[in-house]
Amino acid sequence: MLEQKKAFYSFIQYVHSIERRECVNVGVLIVCPELNWVEFRITDNLERAAWFFGKDIGWNAERLLKSLAKFAKTLEKAKVSKTFLDKMFADFFIKTTAGKHIRMTKLKYTPMLYPELELEGFMRAFVGTPQ
Repeated sequence: MLEQKKAFYSFIQYVHSIERRECVNVGVLIVCPELNWVEFRITDNLERAAWFFGKDIGWNAERLLKSLAKFAKTLEKAKVSKTFLDKMFADFFIKTTAGKHIRMTKLKYTPMLYPELELEGFMRAFVGTPQ
């Protein structure tokens, strides 16, 4: 029988209005130190964000896509350097890398059998487009 592994996840969020604390999930990071595994996904489908914020002043999908691409490069560097495998470093990265409109939630623990499948499930459940 397969044993569940200790894993952590963080949502990557677009913060539309800092003052009103309005945000929407645009990606997921999952870390499984036992498997030496780190991966993230960031959506390129902004339907959900547009559904929430598309009529507001300041909404700019093109600018958001550029910001997400830049943030993905930062995450990729941290992934390659194994920063996320040490929870203390991961927590520090999450605290210090947030930009004005892109942030990450604190890492949360969850047991997982197959992190790569869980990542896709998290994307569908928490980042997917509105119904």
